[in-house]
Amino acid sequence: MVGLFVLWTSCVIYFSPWRHPNRFYGILMIPLYAIFLLTFIWGIWSFGGKDALKANGFNWLNLLWLINIFIPVPIMFKKKWSDSGE
Repeated sequence: MVGLFVLWTSCVIYFSPWRHPNRFYGILMIPLYAIFLLTFIWGIWSFGGKDALKANGFNWLNLLWLINIFIPVPIMFKKKWSDSGE
């Protein structure tokens, strides 16, 4: 768990837009979203997997809140840090 936090923090610092001003924000967000999805999968696995979710009455519609997390991707994908100075 601590290693995951260190990995996340390192990626946030390394992939910050001011360090890569000519890259698109969408490209810089890919590793962060990948780590987020990895933690999501790890959370399901650590609580017993899909079988435990079904046994506790989990409904996949409960994951619709994840749509809000991915809203910045299409909005910010083609923007760059260097575009903000214009």
